[in-house]
Amino acid sequence: MAGVSLGVRKAALALIAAGLLLSACTDTAGTDQTPPPSTQGSSATPSSASPTPSESASTLDKDAQAAADAVENWVAVVDRFGANRDLDLSKLYQYARDDALNQTYSDLTAYREKGWTQTGKFSLEVLSSSKNKSGDWVVMVCQDGSQVDVVDKSGKSVRNPDAAERVKFRYTVQKDGSTLYVTGRKAIETC
Repeated sequence: MAGVSLGVRKAALALIAAGLLLSACTDTAGTDQTPPPSTQGSSATPSSASPTPSESASTLDKDAQAAADAVENWVAVVDRFGANRDLDLSKLYQYARDDALNQTYSDLTAYREKGWTQTGKFSLEVLSSSKNKSGDWVVMVCQDGSQVDVVDKSGKSVRNPDAAERVKFRYTVQKDGSTLYVTGRKAIETC
């Protein structure tokens, strides 16, 4: 994060830590209700994200919207896994690969060992979705964590009170067959 102020770095890192602890859903039988991975041409589970008027769903083409949906789906999946310590982390492989998967898996494992749990959910504002030179999708979002907290076993907040609530992230999404996988995530700045 060279070139970014220490305050923004700390805020982004705190938000990333909180963001990796996301809320889980289970049915009454205790089975995982994680949505399926995004496939091109199908929309992901709806989120509370609201695209900007310049990049609304009506202006994104089908492929760009599918990549944005994959990111929204991933954030919702991580929300669920952060909130429910009983969900099997190996299921994250259905949604992400590479750095995004490795970092999330590592962080969630560490948080579970510390007894931390996420409360609340992140909301996203999709800023743009476009292909890069290598053919991967780059999805820019403003991720709002104002409704999210991370608590210890006693319910005490462990989130940095100085953390920025809204951080701009660049997500990378790759297509494999008809499935889209989140492969990277980088905090850019506050938004």
